[in-house]
Amino acid sequence: MPSGTKRQQRTERIGCLDTGFGKVYLERRNGGPNIYARTHIKGGYAIYNTKKTNERDARVEAGWWFQDLYKQAQTETLHGHKFTDVAERCLYWLETTKRGEISDGQIRNYKQKWSVLNGSASDDRARGQTCSMTT
Repeated sequence: MPSGTKRQQRTERIGCLDTGFGKVYLERRNGGPNIYARTHIKGGYAIYNTKKTNERDARVEAGWWFQDLYKQAQTETLHGHKFTDVAERCLYWLETTKRGEISDGQIRNYKQKWSVLNGSASDDRARGQTCSMTT
């Protein structure tokens, strides 16, 4: 084989398994005996070697694999922290470590803006502590 050429992979599609949540394609690669299952999930392709040589057994194995893969994708935590927690930790960090570098008025301004975003400003309005603009 010359150094500049690369062997082309041949994929033979044997069948398709429609699970209702997505399609699983059964393929044989490079004329080998094993059947592979391939699906598109969470923005990428997942490939699984069923280690089966006949199509019927490979369908069953691919179905089990896809159910397990789909279950993992649905129960996986996508977000680490809630925005509320991050914002409150940031305000605490400003209060404890940045006092002196940032003016007290700026820290108070951040707290007031967070109270508006958080929805606690409606509680302040009920107590008569609203801010009014004069022109």
